[in-house]
Amino acid sequence: MKNITLLFAYIILSSSLICCNESNPEPESAARQEYAVDASSVPVTAAMQIGGDPTTDRPPLRTKFEWKFMKTVTLPYQKAMKLTAPFAIVNETVGDISWGNYVGCYTELKGWTMPFAELGIVDVATVTPEFLKTQQYFKGCVSTAPANSTFWKNHLPNGAVLAYKNSQGKNTLVVVKSTFPLVLDIYFEHYYTLY
Repeated sequence: MKNITLLFAYIILSSSLICCNESNPEPESAARQEYAVDASSVPVTAAMQIGGDPTTDRPPLRTKFEWKFMKTVTLPYQKAMKLTAPFAIVNETVGDISWGNYVGCYTELKGWTMPFAELGIVDVATVTPEFLKTQQYFKGCVSTAPANSTFWKNHLPNGAVLAYKNSQGKNTLVVVKSTFPLVLDIYFEHYYTLY
């Protein structure tokens, strides 16, 4: 009796599975039928095909540029500093830039290792990489004017911006906050991805 019950249950289960395996099922309602039509009309991209080109129809990621404030540094007279973190204060001839009297009767900011461009008094946020590509970089000194001078140009007024370029082509902006003592704001170029 137990075997007959199991056989009967097996026959019912088998017939229900066979009936559910139709070769071409139809959508049940008009809404489902519309969905089926929409799904079949989606274009197949090359990335969806096996062995196809792995490109997608998604737009490429975009990057944004901004200047990243790194540090405010006070550079002592006849000392130098490195323009890379941690911005160490070192002996005059060992650093990237130094502060002292090098040519005449005025104080100068001397570039030892990196060429620089004088940008004048500008807002850091308005300085773009494209603009910096148009500037002429040179090595040497940028001078202040002698005290009470009426004809000597002060190339380092408060707010002056200098762009330094390292050997990899990366730029560092140095903003002069004051010259006595020499206080500088350091900015690095920074790119980030927009998702």
